[in-house]
Amino acid sequence: MCEENSLLHMRQRRDRSLESVGEKSPCDCFGPAELALEEVQGKLGSHELDSAGPGNSSYPPNATVYTYATDLNGTKKQLSVYRPPKIGNSVLTPLVMLFAGSAFAGTGKGGRCGLPYDGLGMPPEFEKGTKFFLDAGWSVAICPLQGWLTDVLFPDPLHDAVAMLRYLRGRSCAIGIKQSRIAAWGMSSGAWYAAMLGASGSDKFDKAGLLGKVGLTDLLNMSTELCAVSGMFGLYDPLTKMQEAPEDRRENQPEWKMMPPDMRNDAGWASATVETYLNKKAGVPPMFLSHGTKDMLINISQSIDLVKALDALKVETEFIPVPGANHGGFSPGREIFLNVTVLTKQFDFIEKFCKG
Repeated sequence: MCEENSLLHMRQRRDRSLESVGEKSPCDCFGPAELALEEVQGKLGSHELDSAGPGNSSYPPNATVYTYATDLNGTKKQLSVYRPPKIGNSVLTPLVMLFAGSAFAGTGKGGRCGLPYDGLGMPPEFEKGTKFFLDAGWSVAICPLQGWLTDVLFPDPLHDAVAMLRYLRGRSCAIGIKQSRIAAWGMSSGAWYAAMLGASGSDKFDKAGLLGKVGLTDLLNMSTELCAVSGMFGLYDPLTKMQEAPEDRRENQPEWKMMPPDMRNDAGWASATVETYLNKKAGVPPMFLSHGTKDMLINISQSIDLVKALDALKVETEFIPVPGANHGGFSPGREIFLNVTVLTKQFDFIEKFCKG
């Protein structure tokens, strides 16, 4: 698909999508109309975001920062939400959660290098793709997580991801989003978080303690339902990846580092594998997956095997293998996150299953 046609289709989708947003309704959102002051940090100024954001005038000049939890040391755990341009706060919008990749090292403070402002700014690799959503009337949430680089190990970062989703759903009226139209999009290790949230409706997920008890007490029973999930060049099966790793290199693998010492074994990695929690009763949302055929860090088989598992459960899926693409930004000119065809198909897939 040529760039010109893609831009035309983006404008057409934007016009259709804007028709589906509307004034607040009790059926569309949940929670108070206004938030306590301690929950709203304020806005990231446009100057702060210039170094991380796309620098495009069609993007909102700032993002609102929300505190979804506070740890035992009193440190705030936060996410940021970009509203679409020219849409007021009185209008409810759909929202997509973004999970950046980091090899599980973390995308928050002290984690992934080059991601400023404690991970609350727009990750550069998401810039082009988020334009599809923002221009079509969607809000976008930046969801930073800690990881092994700051000694935060499984399942704690996953508990934070669950808490963020619960917060967005439970405070949807005040944030200005539709509770039933929240999707998740992740890249690399971020795709694992998105997919795990997609599987979080499973009883097995709950019994394994993966929902956690992070966040506001009134939201701990909030549903973690998503309308769709997208994963790009993702890692979904740590068990298989570690079993295939040479014995003398295991300790250098991100999947080794992400686990507590007593869980660095097959049982531990199985407990962090998405397929472990997939079943017909889990309410798994439709999933869009894309992966490079020449990925040297995470083999394309990770996506292929997940698609097979989802197909067996009759979950709606779409899989786009990208010929010649390596992992993330390691294939200049073939980056999946810059591929207009993939981004177009991704947006259309998510929009299809998140209408309402």
